[in-house]
Amino acid sequence: MDTSDDSYIIQVELNVAFLVRIIGRLYTPENEELIGILYKKFTHSILVKTAIIKVLIRWKLQYWLSDLKNNFQTMSTWERRLFILGSYVMKDEGKHWRDHNKDNFTEFELTVKDWGADKSQIKNWEFPL
Repeated sequence: MDTSDDSYIIQVELNVAFLVRIIGRLYTPENEELIGILYKKFTHSILVKTAIIKVLIRWKLQYWLSDLKNNFQTMSTWERRLFILGSYVMKDEGKHWRDHNKDNFTEFELTVKDWGADKSQIKNWEFPL
């Protein structure tokens, strides 16, 4: 996707967030590449970034989520909550990260963590987009 050829339709955050949700329904290397381009292009959009984090969780892309963990302290409230859920995709690394950071979680984030723990035990459960 060349940014000089971008359609005016995907210049609007809401449209991009919707596009990310559609792309997120099917993992392909091309879709992953497109998600990466959109993540870099819309760095200041909480709406687009949260949509992308949901897709990363759904696709169980541990390496992407692992890279994001260093930005946890500067994430928005919504990004933080989603990242906590995404940490369950990261298996042992996520468990270690949660144990290390849980004292800094808000009360609601602790509730999100518990919900994520319950959902991570369900076989074949997919993160909703």
